[in-house]
Amino acid sequence: MYTAQALEANFSVRNFLTQSSHVSLITFSLFKMWNHLHAMSDDVAPCHAACHACHPMKIFIRLFFKTLRLVLGPFMLLWEVLSRPKAITRAPAQQREVDALSRNLTLYQFSTCPFCIKVRKEIHRLALPIERRDAQHAVGHRAELLQGSGAVQVPCLRITHPDGKVQWLAESGAIISYLNQRFAG
Repeated sequence: MYTAQALEANFSVRNFLTQSSHVSLITFSLFKMWNHLHAMSDDVAPCHAACHACHPMKIFIRLFFKTLRLVLGPFMLLWEVLSRPKAITRAPAQQREVDALSRNLTLYQFSTCPFCIKVRKEIHRLALPIERRDAQHAVGHRAELLQGSGAVQVPCLRITHPDGKVQWLAESGAIISYLNQRFAG
């Protein structure tokens, strides 16, 4: 693939511009602009940070998955409600204790993420009133998640210990294991 820099090195711009064909000039200009805006190889520096994001195939893939989420999302949420396991029952005093311990937990999630749905089902089964924060649409919650855990990865459980220390637990399997060890017994 020729880059604009390679073309400029191979052709003297002055000689190229003196050619009589305006088509060649337009072709060269368009090629140079396209190459600058849509450089996909690592050896060509993009014009700005979002260059790689504006490649036509990436736009198509993002649009495809966004449409897929919009179409399948309501069905996934309905399936979550219909397939929820039965919540465990505790004595009222024990449930109040669990409720108090759950106030120190916050789940950062996307509503239609399959791994988040898996964690929410387990939270329901354990009858835990854990606060849920939408990190997909709420910019503030997304920023909290990024700042606290270092990545926008969901599901992520924020655990505030009694001494004020905050722990971030990612991965659905790890979250479910933590909740079961702490609340199932």
